Amino acid sequence: MALPEHLYEAALAACRPGFLAAALVHDGARRAVEGRRASLARFREWSETERSAAPLVWIHAPSVGEALMAQAVIGEIRAARPEVQVAFTHFSPSAERIVAEVGADVWGYSPYDTRRPVRRVLEALRPSVIAFVRTEVWPVVTREAAKAGATLVLVNAVLSEGSGRLRWLGRSFLEAAYRRLAVVGAVSEAHADRYELLGVPPGRVRVTGDARFDQVWRRIEARGLAGLRGRPDAAERVPEELRATWRVLDDPDVFTVVAGSTWEADERVLLPAMSVLRRSRPLRLVVAPHEPTEANLAGLERRLDRQQLRHARLSAILTADGPPPPVVVVDRLGVLAD
Repeated sequence: MALPEHLYEAALAACRPGFLAAALVHDGARRAVEGRRASLARFREWSETERSAAPLVWIHAPSVGEALMAQAVIGEIRAARPEVQVAFTHFSPSAERIVAEVGADVWGYSPYDTRRPVRRVLEALRPSVIAFVRTEVWPVVTREAAKAGATLVLVNAVLSEGSGRLRWLGRSFLEAAYRRLAVVGAVSEAHADRYELLGVPPGRVRVTGDARFDQVWRRIEARGLAGLRGRPDAAERVPEELRATWRVLDDPDVFTVVAGSTWEADERVLLPAMSVLRRSRPLRLVVAPHEPTEANLAGLERRLDRQQLRHARLSAILTADGPPPPVVVVDRLGVLAD
């Protein structure tokens, strides 16, 4: 084991008691701790009753956005190799709400990236391939999986020009993990070049496009929404369950800005800009917080009040008469995707 990986694993092990302590007071940490315990039991039970002799692909995505990308990848796997089994893991508690929709045979939290938890999951799932989505590649998972004979790939891969992974410290800890990848499917040539700088051998990096667009187009087609924008009969052709939302948001006289999966830091920049822009033209903002919990929604509404921007939650607008206010706060998941 390289010294940086040894230090990485030791640091994670040292931090784990603090993470467990945080679970006593922080809801997200509590869900993650409890979810990891339950996930290992689920993987073992599923393996005993459902695991076949067919190859298994373990797909890991950090959060909701990457999980939706994984959904498109899983769809392609199902179409090309229907006999293959698929396991899906995520890191963030925010992905809990959609894991059942990604199309995997079994799903749960990723293990802590230390030797014993990783080996337990590998022993339960026995994957032939492990596919990481987007950027996040776990050093201990790659090391232990390579020992077990699994092929490691990174799909829908991006790496920004200023990424800390490209700096000396990031490369010291992560380069060995990225070198273990058999294939990197990057979204563009620029991103592909950066993965080579990170240490992935050039022959293993390919440009494969961005599964985000595949996933969005699949949902549009599945909902029958392709080509409806601007049609006079659009509202009547939209599926019944989406008509109310469509009528609220589809106003040809108002320029609509959609801000999806926002955090407080995003909103602190976005809302003042919205306040200024509205002085020069009719403008509507549809803002969907990354985690639409009551606490996050209330915080967003306080920031809107400070900017003197009239607002209402989408759930209230759909049952009210009259036009919507300048800012629509999306208070449930799945609206933007549909």
